[in-house]
Amino acid sequence: MVKREEKSLRNLIAVGINDDLAKKLLKKGYTKSKLQKVSKKELMKTFPDEDIDSIKEKVDRIPISNETIERLMVECDWKCCVCPDITKSQPVIIHHITEYALTQDNSFDNLVVLCLNHHADAHTEVKIAKDPLPANLLKIKKTELMKKVMCYKELHIESKTAIIHFTKNITNITREKIRKDFYRTEFKDIIEISCNFNLLKEQDKWEIERKRQEEIVSIIKNDENIIKDFMVFSMHRIPLVIHLGSLFRDGLPVKTYHFQRIGGKDSWVWLEEEELEFDDHLSRDDSKINIGNNNENFIFAIELSGTIREEDISDVIKDFGGICKITANNPSQLWLKYYEQVIEFKELFYKLIGQIKKQNQSAKKFHIFYYGPTPPAFIIGQAINTTILTEVNLYNYDGSKYSFIFTIKNES
Repeated sequence: MVKREEKSLRNLIAVGINDDLAKKLLKKGYTKSKLQKVSKKELMKTFPDEDIDSIKEKVDRIPISNETIERLMVECDWKCCVCPDITKSQPVIIHHITEYALTQDNSFDNLVVLCLNHHADAHTEVKIAKDPLPANLLKIKKTELMKKVMCYKELHIESKTAIIHFTKNITNITREKIRKDFYRTEFKDIIEISCNFNLLKEQDKWEIERKRQEEIVSIIKNDENIIKDFMVFSMHRIPLVIHLGSLFRDGLPVKTYHFQRIGGKDSWVWLEEEELEFDDHLSRDDSKINIGNNNENFIFAIELSGTIREEDISDVIKDFGGICKITANNPSQLWLKYYEQVIEFKELFYKLIGQIKKQNQSAKKFHIFYYGPTPPAFIIGQAINTTILTEVNLYNYDGSKYSFIFTIKNES
């Protein structure tokens, strides 16, 4: 979905702070949670008095839901309904048509986007002259704007290409499910890369599927009619997910998604959070990055959904010269919820690769033991041919043991 700073901005907008002031607050390090704790005296060092009272009153409001804000952004294009210019942006605020203090109504029908000037008009205390922006006029203007936005977007449409990567025994990854979860996205193409899971029990079938992936991705890259802006939805075996990621290593825009089973909802849409909790983060163990010999074998153990036992590794690789671990602070099947966690994994993984290059120059063959969801596995694949990972051996966990599947070599 959106980056962490964008979510922090949205959280301030959700309680009625205009987007211009919200950006200034974030620049000074004030997120919504910090504003709830900070004193007026502290804010007075940076912001004028008229802003401070408004800020403190609004941060304690019931926030507008992310879904409603998203709808306002999409259907009203984040433009003032009174003086809209579809082609330009201006500082705006979410305004309650019927005053929030009276109803606490945060529904889409009671909300409208206004520029700061017309927001001031909407809050003018009328005594003699008639109300400059009565509620019925705001509703009419909002409807007119939504029609303009729809017409404009039909002429300036943005398309994506979906890649569905799955084994055929999984039912949660269908074209219908993808279109339903991302109903505001137009998919010009939805490309399926699938195979029968039972076939993968035979060693030679892995190589067949690997080559088939290469053929499909080659067609995707070379077909000028396919939109080169990809969304990847994968529920496949980890070696094939890593391999797929390695095929998208040359700068193509691609974002991976994870099937969420949280709070009774099944969805491919990333959850949103202003600040990650401790359990959502990662830790690394690089204490054995160079065990002390010149063995060229190096182990990556990635523990996100659960732990990997030492005997699981030693049963397959008897002798190696270094090992490092990336471990979720609270490994579980539900650990991955936010796209920020994928970004954190990517940053940490690349840092460790750089560290290995400095501390263990004898490392030539890298072995990936992975226990976790598909998006970080895809990131590992993307890193293979852009780093020192000259030869990467991939292993599959069948529920009882890891088995070698195939090798990806750096061809660059």
